[in-house]
Amino acid sequence: FLVQATRQLVHFHTWDATRKSRDRELDYSQCLHRPYWSAAGFPAFFAHHAGTPMGKHPWLPEVHVGRAVAAAKEWKPWTLEEQLSIKDRAELAAASRRRAGASGDAGIPALSELFLARAASLADFLWNADEAGRPKFRDRYLAYLAGEMIVKSRLDFNGQEVCVRPGFEGFRTAFGLRSDELLAEFEKQWNAYEATLSERETDPSWAKRVAHSIAQIDRPEKK
Repeated sequence: FLVQATRQLVHFHTWDATRKSRDRELDYSQCLHRPYWSAAGFPAFFAHHAGTPMGKHPWLPEVHVGRAVAAAKEWKPWTLEEQLSIKDRAELAAASRRRAGASGDAGIPALSELFLARAASLADFLWNADEAGRPKFRDRYLAYLAGEMIVKSRLDFNGQEVCVRPGFEGFRTAFGLRSDELLAEFEKQWNAYEATLSERETDPSWAKRVAHSIAQIDRPEKK
């Protein structure tokens, strides 16, 4: 409930901020323009403060399980570029199906859940990662969110107004990741941050979930 409520508040704020910026209203559905990682990860991260025991990160079990399943099935984990580039649920399902290879549709749930959990993980990293006791990326993240919450648009070849969804290159610019080396170092820091939290909060039940997920994927299809 808290995640969905946060998502709706973000959607309303995007509509309202865009209306005030443009001095005219967009259709409410046009404000569903945010990249999928942010549309899912931002509400999941911020909502957990209101409903989760202090110190716990509710997306970490899904990150751990998803990573372990991917390793067991020899699936390549999502890269930062992929995390930032996938536009919506349909595109995520298609990318998951391709990544699952011979497992096909059976691999979609595990890979999709890993993507969504890592979306919240990325929001957490951007907000809480520190350097010398101070938030390292928070100011840039707030500026990125402020820009993201005002819808940009253009005219398509039919002269119809279409919304422009922020993407991978926009993220790189916002966070100063101009070179591939800077991007790789950023991704390395995120992975290390996530691994530290996962190790701190690990629970014996996670192994059972990994085994169950693999069994579900390997279960013969009913004919």
